[in-house]
Amino acid sequence: MPYITTAERIGMRKGLEQGRKQGLEQGMLEDAREMVLEALEERFGVVPDDVKDVVRGQKDRDVLRKWHRLAIRAGSLEEFRREAGV
Repeated sequence: MPYITTAERIGMRKGLEQGRKQGLEQGMLEDAREMVLEALEERFGVVPDDVKDVVRGQKDRDVLRKWHRLAIRAGSLEEFRREAGV
């Protein structure tokens, strides 16, 4: 069994913590994307692929929150597209 120095242990621990944090952030982004798409599907039925692609490509959680609220209150899919810039 190889010897692991204290510095290596600290580095490994930091790497694991950073990996967990990135995984959590990715999971939260994916949930936000799915919430937008679910709201759009519930309100307007089938969501066009181009809208799905834009939503799935969005990496800013604040934008996704804004889009989710917009999906809930928009009167039509066209209104959502116009106001969201999609």
